[in-house]
Amino acid sequence: MVQLFAFRRSLRVASLHLVAFALCSVAIIASVVFAALYIWWDTRDANAAPVFHLRMIWRQAAVRTSFGIVLIVGSILGAGLYVLPQYLRYVQDFSTAQTGWFISAFTLGLSTCNFLSLRVLLPRLGGPKAVGLGLICMIATFSSFIYVWTPTTPTYVLLGFIFLQGASLSPALLGASNISTGNAVPADLNDVSTMFFFTRQLGNTFGVTAATVLFDRRMTFHSSRLLDIANRIDPVATRTLSAYSGLIHRNGGPGSVPGFGALQIFQNNVITQSRLLSFIDIYFGMAVLVGFGLLLLVITRFRIKNGPHSFHVW
Repeated sequence: MVQLFAFRRSLRVASLHLVAFALCSVAIIASVVFAALYIWWDTRDANAAPVFHLRMIWRQAAVRTSFGIVLIVGSILGAGLYVLPQYLRYVQDFSTAQTGWFISAFTLGLSTCNFLSLRVLLPRLGGPKAVGLGLICMIATFSSFIYVWTPTTPTYVLLGFIFLQGASLSPALLGASNISTGNAVPADLNDVSTMFFFTRQLGNTFGVTAATVLFDRRMTFHSSRLLDIANRIDPVATRTLSAYSGLIHRNGGPGSVPGFGALQIFQNNVITQSRLLSFIDIYFGMAVLVGFGLLLLVITRFRIKNGPHSFHVW
């Protein structure tokens, strides 16, 4: 009787999972179909009042490229603001208030470089060169994070690199805005500004989603690799467990269980290291994405103009 009840329960759960999977599949297929229909409708020549003005953006190479760079930089902004608090809270073990101070350093770097870009970089370099400088600085900063991030990285080093991350975003965003508005005809300026903000926010959404998925996949990969090495009775793992057991035996009192406590500490270390490696992988992916944006900038021929700047910090 108990087995029959358990079988019926498992069958009910499996049916619910199947229904949920079917509904999700239908929703995904419908969203793809309707998105394609919307793009077709919005880009028709017969449509005199399009919503996103995709035709106007697509027919101008400079505007098209600048929006591609804005999409990339927006995704970098979203992914970075997702990863930084996770690293500070769960790898470095800072409090919520301390994490807020680190994010303030990011904002300070962004706002400081906004002022410098508007006053110095854009008037002297123009939009395309300012974008290129910002992208190169982002690649250098993200590549440095790969070697700087550890569970015990000093606070002043973290503050400096987080400041640099915010500062490197500014020339790319302001330069892309300058390219967009500088190459648009006055009649299209409102539409270009609207699409600039929409594209940046769309990239932000894509960046957070991609970082979340990548973190989950890489976390599983790194934890399985680390535990696989430990299961092979690796000498380093054996010495580490022995050291943890000795520490608990000396300081835990008569009621402690050194072997079990050592395994718990080792498990926490594996989780922390897996998180750290996953965050490093995300920053490596961000550096590669910025490299693609730099390549896109190089292969596009710009008519260098200086237009008004359409930019907002967030």
